[in-house]
Amino acid sequence: MPPKKPVPAKAPAKPVGRGAPAGRGVPAGRGAPAGRGAARGGAAGRGAPAKKGAAPAQANKKPATEAKPKEKVWTKQDDAARTIQTKFRQYRAKKVLDKKKKEKQDYEDLMDKLEKEAFIKMVQMEQEKAEKQRLKEEEERRRKREEKQRMKRMLEAAFDGDVDEMATILKEVAEADNKQGVGDDVIGRALRAKHIMKVVECEDANENSPVSEAASGGHVDAIRFLLERGADPNKQGQFLRSPLYRAAFAGHLEACEVLLQNGADPRIYASDSQTPDQIASVPAIQELVQGWDLEQTDSLLQKLETEKERRKEMDRQKREAETSKLEDVVKKVEEEYDIAQKKYQYSYCELQKRITEHDQAPAMGFTKPEITLQAIHDQELEVETTKIDLEKARDKLAQAKLRLREQMKGGEDMDDEDLPGVKVNIRELDDVLMRDIGNRIADSGKFGKPCVLDMMEVDMFHAVEIRFDEVCPGLVNMMMDKTIMQEEKL
Repeated sequence: MPPKKPVPAKAPAKPVGRGAPAGRGVPAGRGAPAGRGAARGGAAGRGAPAKKGAAPAQANKKPATEAKPKEKVWTKQDDAARTIQTKFRQYRAKKVLDKKKKEKQDYEDLMDKLEKEAFIKMVQMEQEKAEKQRLKEEEERRRKREEKQRMKRMLEAAFDGDVDEMATILKEVAEADNKQGVGDDVIGRALRAKHIMKVVECEDANENSPVSEAASGGHVDAIRFLLERGADPNKQGQFLRSPLYRAAFAGHLEACEVLLQNGADPRIYASDSQTPDQIASVPAIQELVQGWDLEQTDSLLQKLETEKERRKEMDRQKREAETSKLEDVVKKVEEEYDIAQKKYQYSYCELQKRITEHDQAPAMGFTKPEITLQAIHDQELEVETTKIDLEKARDKLAQAKLRLREQMKGGEDMDDEDLPGVKVNIRELDDVLMRDIGNRIADSGKFGKPCVLDMMEVDMFHAVEIRFDEVCPGLVNMMMDKTIMQEEKL
């Protein structure tokens, strides 16, 4: 409790002025004036004016000024405190700076580590991809090599008349189909029949078939084995010689009989303009061929033609089944692409919504913007993820459409196979020309920009041709028939 202020002492009362001298004597004359004064106003009457006169005297005094605070004197202790604070702040700043530098260095080291890991991972992925492609190509080369070996063995077995070896070879073909996962549906049955026929009607370097080799060797059992499995008895080989021609030339009577009974046509000419009966080395063969009933041959040829049509129908059904299957795949992939596209659109709209909420949050009194910023960052990650998924779905759809186009092109029976290029819809031009889905343009060995002439539904071909001729005469025709791709014109 603060001490009380000292009460100022009162001034001592002044003695009555001149009262003593007045009291020297007691004569009434001298005391009368004093009493007169008292009688006039009394003690109170005279006392009031005297007090009133004292107040103006005090008011005339100047007010006392406030005392100024004393200036602080800087001492050695203050210098020491400032020095200590300066050093301490420098130390703290150095610690913070070192910490920031360490965090920056750690971040840079982490980024370098992640970049190296990403690069290593990318290299590993490329190596794995290349290894898979190498294994795939190696498997394809091995399969083709085995096919060639089987064809060679089939030709040799047919020439030697080894029926067991030929049966073993066809069994190997069936086992290879089973290993490849060929099914027993319409597509699988057609593929199996196609692979069998590819071996039964294979050719050597002289374009001779196994039936022709068996006929040349005179092996009846081998001829029957091959004909029962769909071999063509009239397939011409080197010098356009048919199996009957070679059997007659080699003098194998029984082989000629079997061939004629299974549809061999004795009217086929070879490149030397001779028929089998003309080059027969045995008179019995000449008599057999000349006396053969051609009506029976025509009937057998009709049956062979019917068998060929049956195989064509199987191929057509296979193509239709494959096309239908690919169409289902394209439809399914299109649905996946639509879903991915909707997800991307939704995530993008959600991102815009969160950005708007973040901008409006301060006006609504929300004082934690870090929450809305984190929500924006999370949604940005979601947008990037859905965008990547959308690109994958788009590429998958383009690949499915590419397989469907190639399947439909392979199934065309008309002369369009002789036309250059690929038949595509207008909507697929971007995938075929610009994006080059499947690397068909890049793998063709020719590089350059695709040329598209959009005539806007107006027949301006003649005008375009004139303009192109100004660059090079006949340029349009060279582009259409691909003669411009020849090395001397490139």
